[in-house]
Amino acid sequence: MREQTEAGSRGSEIGESPAAFETSICEADADAGLQVLLIGDTMHGEFRSAIEATEQHGALAIVRDIASALDELESASTPYSIIIVAQARPGEYSDAEIDALRRAAPLAPIVALLGSLCEGEARSGKPWPGVIRVYWHQWRQRAGIELAALKAGHSLAWSLPATSSDEERLLVPAPRSFDRRQGLVIIAAKSFEVADWLADACRNRGWAAVRTSAARPIEADGVAAVLWDAELTDEANVSELAAIQASFPGAPIIALADFLRIEQYERLLALGVAAVLSKPVVLAELSWQLEEAVGAERNGDCRAPSK
Repeated sequence: MREQTEAGSRGSEIGESPAAFETSICEADADAGLQVLLIGDTMHGEFRSAIEATEQHGALAIVRDIASALDELESASTPYSIIIVAQARPGEYSDAEIDALRRAAPLAPIVALLGSLCEGEARSGKPWPGVIRVYWHQWRQRAGIELAALKAGHSLAWSLPATSSDEERLLVPAPRSFDRRQGLVIIAAKSFEVADWLADACRNRGWAAVRTSAARPIEADGVAAVLWDAELTDEANVSELAAIQASFPGAPIIALADFLRIEQYERLLALGVAAVLSKPVVLAELSWQLEEAVGAERNGDCRAPSK
């Protein structure tokens, strides 16, 4: 049933047609036992980063539609740990199709990977009942925590019953390391409130934290990372980013942005930031991204975190 390929889902980067991905599998970590089934259009720009992040945690199989997913679930030699439904627009898949997935794999959590057009669905539409909702710009951090836990055999928010609410999932504490951090985090934010919150969040996880600003720039050695409240990516912000990069060369910069869109996300990465966090920021996701960026930088590549 499965067609194995070294390219995995990365045909979206090299221009292959969606037909080439009727069923494919990337064996990034097949020995880990984490089997992930993703349903959707890998050519959709908002999903590429999420797919790449998911590949880092286990064996990822990709199918284009629900019918193919049901065939894959029936023929798979090992059960899937998680099912991801990538939805670019509301109504792309029906409640009946999601119910069919749940009947075919009743023990696997179903997670919706949602495009920007789905952001109003929870208020004005009919989101699928019992499905965990994660927007594309939240995926790298949120899925990073959850998939790593599943891979290690731990239960977090995605392992709760399908009847659990979003609020109940947010109350599930994320795992944390009690190792003492080594390094200083620079906070670059115009708002004192934002800067204080970020500094407290860093100190809560063992990092030292100091604020800098255009009006009162600081100099520091041994900077582990910079948290930059990017706001809108206009020319003034581009100049601000360049000044931060010049002041703290080599330190990975994590940008925080409101109302994140794919064009802004891609531009920030092109300008040299190590990662982008969508606001409002969840403390556990901020901590996870900070540790990942610093760990990757110390291993020589802030864009390809080591596992």
